[in-house]
Amino acid sequence: MTNEPAAGAAVPGPTAGAGGTAGAAGTARAQALRAARRAGVEIRPLESVRDHAAAGALFVELWGAPGGELFDHMLTALGLAGNYLAGAYARDGSLVGASVGFAALKGRKELHSHITGVAASHQGAGVGAALKLDQRAWSLEHGLAVVTWTFDPLVRRNAVFNLRRLGAVVEAYLPDLYGEMSDALNVGAESDRLLVAWWVADDAVSQAADGTPSPVRPAPGAEVRTVPTPEDIEWLRRHDPAEARAWRARQRNGLQPALAEGFRLLGLDDGCSYVLERRE
Repeated sequence: MTNEPAAGAAVPGPTAGAGGTAGAAGTARAQALRAARRAGVEIRPLESVRDHAAAGALFVELWGAPGGELFDHMLTALGLAGNYLAGAYARDGSLVGASVGFAALKGRKELHSHITGVAASHQGAGVGAALKLDQRAWSLEHGLAVVTWTFDPLVRRNAVFNLRRLGAVVEAYLPDLYGEMSDALNVGAESDRLLVAWWVADDAVSQAADGTPSPVRPAPGAEVRTVPTPEDIEWLRRHDPAEARAWRARQRNGLQPALAEGFRLLGLDDGCSYVLERRE
């Protein structure tokens, strides 16, 4: 969850359709509203101190990490500065998901999406997608062409969601980005992350928002490498930490050098391995 400068393979910028940015924003907002209806939630800004406290409590519950009043105050400050804070509310009015991002001006103007989480009771229902599509629409409405965030490349479901469901593209491999972490999901693991860019006006992203992701298809004659993902790294961290650490080393040795050598990560194949290509 960072906006460190990208390294490795160059990634193309957006290829928006004929409607331009305004047309893309309108389409994105309609897609976001449809996703929220399918998920049975309403996405709206987190505006009050009560909203911020509820979101902070949700994040603490999901990550099993200490939060408290300081975190709530940070959300309030981010909202005051005009950044992206949104919650997903169920029909009974309860907060079941939240997302927080802030403007990043280092190198290019972008929204950096710092944290997004969905309550366990509503995971798998499309709430996460509804939040991200709302974030996409918000970014376009505010003149931002790209959203960035990071995720652990070992967590297969996040890789599928980010690369296949949303159409984000990988810009860099960042080894042990946060150093040692103490939350329940990451304790005892090195914090390697993939930095992704989501070109929110891109035609391919719009198609992914409508449920049609781009196929992973290396170019004819390209040099291709694949790097597998474990089925459930979180189970391994709890029950076989040594094997979890071995997976980290294998992935780091597969992904980091390839991106540094000019390979481009295309996505995931049907077996949920990362597919990278380098063209002549």
